[in-house]
Amino acid sequence: MTPVVVVQFKRNGEFCGRTYDYRLAQGVTPPKAGDIIRMLNDDGTQVICNGTRVQVVAVKENSDCIQPQVISYVKSSMDEPSIRGGIIHERRT
Repeated sequence: MTPVVVVQFKRNGEFCGRTYDYRLAQGVTPPKAGDIIRMLNDDGTQVICNGTRVQVVAVKENSDCIQPQVISYVKSSMDEPSIRGGIIHERRT
């Protein structure tokens, strides 16, 4: 089995609240706890959750979820612009 990534979504610019489990696609290198990523479908061709940046809380071997969604990812940062509707929007400061 491939590793499970535990992530947190951001609300009002801060990562907080509930955590969610996603299983990594075969052959994908696990991110480190604390990394900020954008989730992609298992073959890496489309963004998931509108390309929202999420923070990796933990990487573990198993999940309590019956069948977590399989993903791949790209590393990101809070300095990157937002993606909404496939359009890149500059971050407001």
